[in-house]
Amino acid sequence: MKLTYRQVEGLLAELHGIREEGRLALQARVRHFQRYGWPGGTNTGRGRAATYDFGAVLGLCLGFELLQIGLTPERAVDVLRENWGYVRQATALAMRTDGIFIYCDPAALENLGKTILGEENSASDTFFFAGAGILREKLEQPQHIRRLAIINLSLILQLMKAHLETNGLPEGAFNKARRQWDISILAEEHGD
Repeated sequence: MKLTYRQVEGLLAELHGIREEGRLALQARVRHFQRYGWPGGTNTGRGRAATYDFGAVLGLCLGFELLQIGLTPERAVDVLRENWGYVRQATALAMRTDGIFIYCDPAALENLGKTILGEENSASDTFFFAGAGILREKLEQPQHIRRLAIINLSLILQLMKAHLETNGLPEGAFNKARRQWDISILAEEHGD
């Protein structure tokens, strides 16, 4: 699955309910991500059109979700780079079952990459993924949670698939790309 910039822009616009007159702002946000090298492998240089594989499309979709939480593009890229392994694992789970969520304390992500009093900041350690049951257990212990930002990864994947298949992606191509991405995760984990 290789998507053009226009296809990805259309997907982001639909996911976030952006009208035609808001497309310039959306394009500016995508350029912001590109300036920070996110997602990797899509900045091809002058005169060559960018193409987006499954991981790049997912990376942009999640980047926009973090913008919705209130992170800046730079901070969103830092968070995603720092936690991409978690995202890949969560995506592999979401491919097999519904109800997989990525969650974090948004306040903890504010200082990602900074040090406090000479100590390394472990804010990235607050970016997790879980199934609905585990998340429900956490929410039933409110004494431990002041705030929580939840991204429904399973729903994002479903919406991505529906939009792309409705807009010209051959039936089955999305699932094939997801499986190939899943296989690449397993290969990396086993050192292949």
